[in-house]
Amino acid sequence: MIINAAWAMPAVFLIALLSMALLTRVVNIPLPAGRMQSIDGLRGFLALSVFLHHSAIWLGFLHSGQWQAPSLTLDKHFGQSSVALFFMITSCLFFTRILEARTRPIDWGQLYLSRAMRILPLQVLVSIAATIIVKLIVLGDMDAMNPAITPVSARRLLITAGVSWTLHYEWLFYFTLPLLALLRGARPSLVALLLAVVMLTIEDWSNINPILGLNFIGGIATAILIRRQNLRMWLAHPAASIVAIFCLALALNINPQFFPAEVIGLLWVTFTIIAAGNSLFGLFTLGVCRQMGEITFGIYLLHGPLLFLVLRFGLGWPVAVSQTPAEHWMLILAITPILIVVATLSFIWLERPCMRAVPQMYKGLSGCLPRMKAMLKKSEA
Repeated sequence: MIINAAWAMPAVFLIALLSMALLTRVVNIPLPAGRMQSIDGLRGFLALSVFLHHSAIWLGFLHSGQWQAPSLTLDKHFGQSSVALFFMITSCLFFTRILEARTRPIDWGQLYLSRAMRILPLQVLVSIAATIIVKLIVLGDMDAMNPAITPVSARRLLITAGVSWTLHYEWLFYFTLPLLALLRGARPSLVALLLAVVMLTIEDWSNINPILGLNFIGGIATAILIRRQNLRMWLAHPAASIVAIFCLALALNINPQFFPAEVIGLLWVTFTIIAAGNSLFGLFTLGVCRQMGEITFGIYLLHGPLLFLVLRFGLGWPVAVSQTPAEHWMLILAITPILIVVATLSFIWLERPCMRAVPQMYKGLSGCLPRMKAMLKKSEA
């Protein structure tokens, strides 16, 4: 009987993959070439793990009225360790671009525009939708939340599952990239020291947790290490797959409270093996896993609103609160294919068009600059 996220995990992953396989027979999600395929395949599983994490939090909230971390260690890992790996993915991929800048120069304007068009459209849409839902609830005098929870916290936690905090760290890392590019030829220890100083410097005024900088430093170290061909060959060996699984299993048995360094270290070993091209016995290079990786951002941002709408308006609070843990997790299994469909439609209708528009938008913006300079000179004259 399914009573927690650990037991639900295999079923959620299987249902998600089956849903993705069926859906891609109807819609086209081409697989991009020239990327780290094993990382592409990993992404979808991480987003689904965050979905499981927040599903466990919802179970506790419905019975206690408190939005807090799950009590079980593994349920906590579904959120915290997945986020740690997401940060490693970001820093590994973008620092790789810096390392390759000698042969493929970086256009910083286009890079930041592409990041903005990748993240902001769906994030803004979810934020607006959450605000509207809260306003409708307040105006309609519906008891949709615990009286101790304000509308603001409802929007940030209940409706969105509070996932946007990770994007603050992502943007912080993006803004350090030009400085890292200047230090491209520096010793890896100097680059790591720079990131540590940046994180410590801004901690006081932005509530940034500097320990999370270790994840980005780990991704940078991975980007440097996997450029060595002999190391990549060793890490692609099946024996390395066993090492990756063993380190992951060890990490998942440690309480992840406050992202302890030993957990980050074990996750880093697993991530480095995967980033080097090891697909864990072919799992992460399966076409369906990579296609699910393409819709990761939709899974990550949209699972919160979907959970809220189903529990609040689909079932209603009285029914949702009266559910047993087994019934709650059976509902999560039923929600899983809906989440895959919604995330896929978001990718096709919003995210992919926005990403494809970047070159034309950047061309238009670049063309505006000379005209603006000419206008300024004319006004000065």
